[in-house]
Amino acid sequence: MAVVNGIVRTVAEAAAGTVEATGATAGSVLASASALSNQFDHPGAEVESFLASVRAA
Repeated sequence: MAVVNGIVRTVAEAAAGTVEATGATAGSVLASASALSNQFDHPGAEVESFLASVRAA
């Protein structure tokens, strides 16, 4: 029975590690997506500013 308990504990610890790794990966993906979104937003604002100045001219 001690061997089974040890196996169960090891599987539970591995699962917990997988959850932590998945959470870290999800956080990394979210940060990357946010940075990419900001990069696309910035040129859009510059284009809008440029077009406004062309319209005003």
